[in-house]
Amino acid sequence: AQNGNFLDLCAGTGDIAFTLNSLGVQTKETTLLDFSPQMLEVAKTKCPKNLSPSYLVADACQIPLNENSQDAVTIAYGIRNVSSSTTCFQEIFRCLKPKGRLAILELTRPSNPLIRTGHRLYLSTLLPLMGRLLTKNGAAYSYLASSIQSFPSPKSLTSNLQEVGFQNPSITPLLFGTATLITADKI
Repeated sequence: AQNGNFLDLCAGTGDIAFTLNSLGVQTKETTLLDFSPQMLEVAKTKCPKNLSPSYLVADACQIPLNENSQDAVTIAYGIRNVSSSTTCFQEIFRCLKPKGRLAILELTRPSNPLIRTGHRLYLSTLLPLMGRLLTKNGAAYSYLASSIQSFPSPKSLTSNLQEVGFQNPSITPLLFGTATLITADKI
């Protein structure tokens, strides 16, 4: 989105947009969209001085932006929480300009059986326990663990993206497959 319009869906506290900014990515217009006004309020307090994003309280399945208006869209750790990934992908496709790019970052299940077993054990026992001890909110960490286990595979997501009209899907496993970066283009 260098010198283009950039939309961060399920933006939360703005970490993706602010990290890209700190890495020198200059955008014409940056928009942070999240359904939680409280999260966007936190983002406003963290926003770097050299960035003036727009903040939209909205559903990622009903993006209140014009057709063909965005050069790049990101969604990090949020696609698992939308009501319909297909509807969300259709909305992203609608908003992207031709030659626009979508990047999805998600926590995933590793494909290596040994790493997957250790990862499953970590998610089912250690993560909720740490959540209870450190934040007093073990339920949120139990939800995260179960949502990772039940989340569609990256291949399934790329198939869904292609059905919507995206092309050139790419899957890049990160951290031994515990996270995955998926990109796709609107041609």
